[in-house]
Amino acid sequence: MKRFSKVFMALIAFLSFIIAGCSAYWIYGNPVATFSSLDTGLKGAKIHKGSKTGAEYGPSTSLSSASQIKKAQSNTKQPLYLNGWLTIPVIGLERQIFEGTSDRVLSYGAGTINPNQSPDKIGNYGLAAHNYGDWNYGQGFSKLQSTGSAIIGNYAYITDDTKLYTYKLTNYDIVYRDDSMPYTETDWNSRNMSDTIKKYGNITEKVSGDVSLVPTDTYANNNKDKTKTFTYGRTLTLYTCYELPPDYLHSWNRIIIRGVQVKEEPIPTKTVTTDSTTSNGVETPTLSVENGKVVSYSKSGSISSDNKGIKGLFYEMLSQDKQLVNKVFIASISIFVVSLISLVLMKRYF
Repeated sequence: MKRFSKVFMALIAFLSFIIAGCSAYWIYGNPVATFSSLDTGLKGAKIHKGSKTGAEYGPSTSLSSASQIKKAQSNTKQPLYLNGWLTIPVIGLERQIFEGTSDRVLSYGAGTINPNQSPDKIGNYGLAAHNYGDWNYGQGFSKLQSTGSAIIGNYAYITDDTKLYTYKLTNYDIVYRDDSMPYTETDWNSRNMSDTIKKYGNITEKVSGDVSLVPTDTYANNNKDKTKTFTYGRTLTLYTCYELPPDYLHSWNRIIIRGVQVKEEPIPTKTVTTDSTTSNGVETPTLSVENGKVVSYSKSGSISSDNKGIKGLFYEMLSQDKQLVNKVFIASISIFVVSLISLVLMKRYF
């Protein structure tokens, strides 16, 4: 019995030491555990109406550490011009929208991929944000990965100081990164979504263009004339990395969600519920708008995450709550210390 007790306590000490070590690595060695805690948005930010001199567009630096986010946030040479807010209530996503895609912009929220974009103009409104690999519980565009194609048919909302823009989400794609940028451009995007824009768009116009931008266009195959009339509208592209645990720092693919603007209306000045049907007959959920932001809508519940397996669920659990990992670490150290003390006492008195 004495020998069994010693072996048992030694095993407990060993296991608690391993768990404590793993927890310590996650807390102090894995940057994903702290990414979302740093990306909390710019407090007190106001809509910027004037010139946006110095805004930067183009690829941002891949994240490799939490200190990198802090450094980007403190880089005041990169300006922050707030354009508005993006909300997707069905997955609980809310992001500030800034001009450009500089490292500083993406450390605070979403950024406009191309210059001269606006949700009140015909063309594509492309927004990029980091995917921190923390699934349903994080900031940035992390939630766009776990929703998968189930997000199609739901709605995204963009607000500024004056207008509320409603977009019906119609396409979900995972694209190799080198092939992804056309999805953010007005011509390529509009010509490939022409039928969808014609079906749902609230404001559209006819544009003649080169059919070569449409990969599988039957018109190009059956006619010598390589131009065609397309329906352009106001489209939305949400763009982020596709991350796979545990290697969050090297993403080869991009998640691209596209939608069509179906409604534009003034922002209510107080808490109010909006109509649920647009003028062009597209049914949209009943909204609750508070202080200029969409806070909820009538489609209750949430979208289920894709099946990530045991490994994915493990990373999701640890990423969602750093305090949980801290508690596991402290509890493991405590058990380890108690086990060692018990072994010493057993050796001395038994």
